[in-house]
Amino acid sequence: MLEAKKDNLTVSVEKTKAVGDVVVGLCFPTVGNCCSLNRLKGGHCCKSNSFPTGAEEVSLCYSLYLAVQQALCGDPLAVLKTKVGDVECLYHNGMFGINWKVKGTGSAVRKSLGIALKVLDPVKHASSYMRCVKHLGGSSDKETFNYVADSVANAVKKHLHCVVVGNINVDQKKLNDMLDVLSKKHVVSDIKGTKTKPSKHDECDHSEYASIKTTGWHSAVVADYIQYKVKGLVPLQHDKELLVLLKPAQWETIAKKVKSGVKDYASNKYTKVGEHLPALFGYLALSSGALCASDVRTAINSKLTTSMIEDAINKAL
Repeated sequence: MLEAKKDNLTVSVEKTKAVGDVVVGLCFPTVGNCCSLNRLKGGHCCKSNSFPTGAEEVSLCYSLYLAVQQALCGDPLAVLKTKVGDVECLYHNGMFGINWKVKGTGSAVRKSLGIALKVLDPVKHASSYMRCVKHLGGSSDKETFNYVADSVANAVKKHLHCVVVGNINVDQKKLNDMLDVLSKKHVVSDIKGTKTKPSKHDECDHSEYASIKTTGWHSAVVADYIQYKVKGLVPLQHDKELLVLLKPAQWETIAKKVKSGVKDYASNKYTKVGEHLPALFGYLALSSGALCASDVRTAINSKLTTSMIEDAINKAL
């Protein structure tokens, strides 16, 4: 994996000719809440309409995602310019990620990343943040926004990581040149004014659901395995666990059955891919919104193998 870093902005590239285009992901660490993000995206995983810790941060991060989506593919003219068709977002493992697919050329990747970085400035999205917070049932005020925006801005300034996976012709020099251009667009405004830490939260209640402890790239393979074995059962990511929308006793009964067959699953899905496995896994995880850039980078750099996937599933179950 090629990598370049400048001024707290890191770009990693994994090249593979096994696919026809490129997927790009960027992410940064933040407090967040998956239930709140799911509700903002039009779904839910809680039976309660709670307003949990991290709801404010997710509201701002989702506002950043909406801005990136609008800039990259919000209308036909944007698509014509960027060659981006869709944008995904997720919160997982303490990271907020934004992913998209783009034409497999260095110029298209650089342009899409540059446009995304240009709008990734928290202070400019106060009005969108206010609407998202109200939608989740919270009360918005300027001082709380300042606190949240300052926290997110610091993360974007200091810990922004971008990962590119796919059929792209770049070498270390071209990547360094790309980063020189992108670093000039990576400008995040300072947050001025009184800052008040968010409070008055009521936490989510998941007691009626089964949960599976899993983190990092492991969560993507565990979730896929469960869907493969139990048709129609789709586990939901909730930061460092998967929520299975069944009562714990029901899941315990099913889990005993799904534990068998892990080796056959891994062999059928992954072994025949051969040396392309790390790159293809990263490509699919980013393009589907299953993982953020940092987890994909970890999987690729660890030279993901079929046996590692088997171990991850068996450990989780």
